[in-house]
Amino acid sequence: MTTATLTLRPYAGEQDLLLIVELLNQYNAIYDPDVVETDSEWRRDMHAPHYDPAHDLRLWDDASGRLVAVASLSVPLEPGTEGSDGFLFFGIHHDIGDAALIGDVLHWAEDRMREVAAARGMTSFVRVSARDTLTERRALLEQHGYREERAFYTMARVLNDPQRPLLAPEVPAGFTLQPFNKTDLAAWVEMFNQSFIDHYNHHTFTVERLQHYLDTNEHYRPELDLLAIADDGTYAGFCYAEIDDERNRYTGRAEAWIGVLGTRRGYRQIGLGRALLRESLQRLRAAGIERAMLGVDSLNPSGALPFYERVGFERTRTVIAYNKQVQA
Repeated sequence: MTTATLTLRPYAGEQDLLLIVELLNQYNAIYDPDVVETDSEWRRDMHAPHYDPAHDLRLWDDASGRLVAVASLSVPLEPGTEGSDGFLFFGIHHDIGDAALIGDVLHWAEDRMREVAAARGMTSFVRVSARDTLTERRALLEQHGYREERAFYTMARVLNDPQRPLLAPEVPAGFTLQPFNKTDLAAWVEMFNQSFIDHYNHHTFTVERLQHYLDTNEHYRPELDLLAIADDGTYAGFCYAEIDDERNRYTGRAEAWIGVLGTRRGYRQIGLGRALLRESLQRLRAAGIERAMLGVDSLNPSGALPFYERVGFERTRTVIAYNKQVQA
């Protein structure tokens, strides 16, 4: 089958969402079995403040009308440290040849980011990742001018291993750990940005995006959204974990994700991150979770990788991040 026999079209609404999730999970079952897509996650992302399905989502149908490929661009309103970013995510049906169709996907994404570059008056980048084991796909990205940036690891920690028991949190003097009560979103966002401002290609987080997440995330559990608060009321650190019941029903596993963990400038290297993570793992185990997972930048400047390894996390998956600069 060639791309000449395929029809490129925009997203047609809710009726396409289930088809997209089904296609991606068929692909993942073969090429990336550790990854599962869910209806609720796609539905939430589809309505994010910065996401525009009319411009940033495209589908390819074959001659019979079957969905065979999907490509999505997440384009944050706030630029990164190098310019405007479009984070490309795509999946292709397993019986469709990769090379020509991936070329079409990349060309569409690059054209879209040229529009963004023109509208914003700044350089734009298409950023896309591939699992390290997908050597042919990685070679195709490089052939299309994409530059390898760095590796990102998925790490996992078994919570009921008697050989590696969970340790109780040791909270530094002058701080308390407690769930976020959602009364001061601005303070949480300010803490988040101060915690990640030193990280690679940081995008400023906003109250609007946090409010959207809290309003639309059906898996949100307040008891898993932890803060380290200083005696003067400063939000000094945070750890948010999420249990996706829909994903666990699909996989038959009892897993959770440490979605984000950070400590703000001026409060690092005193044990807040370790205390927050230990408390989070204790709460996850109490909720019946058997394995906790998280993602980490292999070149994280704060030493996150060895920190997680000391807490008992092990690498389970590696993806390689690529980018390509495009001009208006």
